[in-house]
Amino acid sequence: MNAFIAAANPAAVLALIERVERAESRKEHTEYWYGVRLERLKDMAKQRGFWPEMAAIIANGTPGNEPPTYAQQLNLAIGRAENAEKKSAALLKRVSKLEGLARAALLAFQYIDDRSAGSSEAWDALARALGMDPGESSVSEMVTALRAMAATPAGR
Repeated sequence: MNAFIAAANPAAVLALIERVERAESRKEHTEYWYGVRLERLKDMAKQRGFWPEMAAIIANGTPGNEPPTYAQQLNLAIGRAENAEKKSAALLKRVSKLEGLARAALLAFQYIDDRSAGSSEAWDALARALGMDPGESSVSEMVTALRAMAATPAGR
């Protein structure tokens, strides 16, 4: 479709390219213009000894000795809530992994008890809990799988 548009109206495509280049040039100029002025203001504020207050105004909108605004408090609370949600999700994931490890370990102990009785139900349940095929799993493969579950950073 783009090749069709370019072939149908090359003048329009060239005009759009020029507009994009002009916009990029203006953006670079604006960033430079404000960047130079802010650097000069920062240097002057440091020389005259009021840089901490000026930096506080730039960052927070207040010179630092005023109480935070409602919007600032709300943003802080939102940030803390989002951080708490992330930590909660990570902890729930860790608990789930630890529960799986504990379930697999209990099945392993049950297998040891059932082995003397000649039962293979616990073996099959352990293999399924580890995501393995009960008929094709060996003890060493299960031990390796259990160690891998226990060795993850979340499992410790």
